[in-house]
Amino acid sequence: MPQIRVSPQEVARLGAALAGLADDLRWSADQARDDAWALGPGRSRSALVEVVGDFERQRLLLRRALAELGERAQVAGGGYATVETDLGQAMGGGGQW
Repeated sequence: MPQIRVSPQEVARLGAALAGLADDLRWSADQARDDAWALGPGRSRSALVEVVGDFERQRLLLRRALAELGERAQVAGGGYATVETDLGQAMGGGGQW
């Protein structure tokens, strides 16, 4: 039977990486908004807002989901892996599943 080995540190690193990705998505959204000035006045700016509006909304939803998942992985995931390790050691195993 295959085994999967996960350490609490790996779960915490995954959570930090997801949080970092969420921060990158927030920066991208801010950068796109800041660059819209280049279109100048007129209809092109509002057309761009309309075209990228849904994309922007989806990106922000994804950012929120990644931030929440990252936080949960860091807090709960690391704790879960620690319990798994402790349980494995208490049962005479190697401590990793």
